[in-house]
This record gives sequence, C-alpha cells and structure tokens, in this order.
Amino acid sequence: MIYFSSDLHFLHDRAFIWGARGFESIDEMNEEIIKRFNEVVRPDDTLYLLGDIALGGGSQEVLDRAKSLIERINCSLYIFRGNHDTENRISMYRDCKNVISCGLWATCIKYEGYHFYLSHFPTLTANL
Repeated sequence: MIYFSSDLHFLHDRAFIWGARGFESIDEMNEEIIKRFNEVVRPDDTLYLLGDIALGGGSQEVLDRAKSLIERINCSLYIFRGNHDTENRISMYRDCKNVISCGLWATCIKYEGYHFYLSHFPTLTANL
C-alpha cells in the first residue's frame, strides 16, 4: 500500500504549528504523528512525504533528533523537497535507515493503474 503526507514539521517548536493542530507541546505533536502513522502503515508499505518533514534549526543535535523521529515511522519513505528543506536536512533525510529516496523536487509515479504527480508545491497539471 502507498500513502502520502507532507508538512510534518517535526521539532518546529512554534505554537502556531502544534497549537493549531490541537496539541499542548511540540513533543506531544511529534509523538502523536509517529503513533498515528504506525497505526496505519506496515513495514512493507511506502509513505511519500512531500516536504517540510523537520524544522527546528540546523544544529547537529536537532538533525539527530529529527532523524531519530523519522526512523521510528514503520515503513519505507520517499522524501521530497519542501520550501523549508535545507541541504543539511536533505542530507539527514538520506541517512535515515527507512528512507529509500530523497531530494527530488517532484516526480510522477504510477500505482495500480493510477498516475500521481508528487510535489510539495501546488502545480497545475492536465492531460493535454
């Protein structure tokens, strides 16, 4: 099975992120996102994450914390670039044990006869 998501914003410690999502803290949000994913996905599933997976600064400590959160998602991941994804974050994503591919801005995939255009950014597509 495949799944799609984006803008997890792990470690983005701003109340306008976690508070607006109904959480009391960034740690509560981080843990609940992982819990909810793992209630649905299985190890043989694939999750396409369309950008802005982690924020919270670029220090090595923050990158290491983000990596440990991402690696707890119980399936294979394809991560695409978002507007907040720096080169340091892209490198960290690539180092995660469950990440198959990382760094593309956009791509098309075909799954069970359906075509999907994947990108963090809104894009007009059509069959011309």
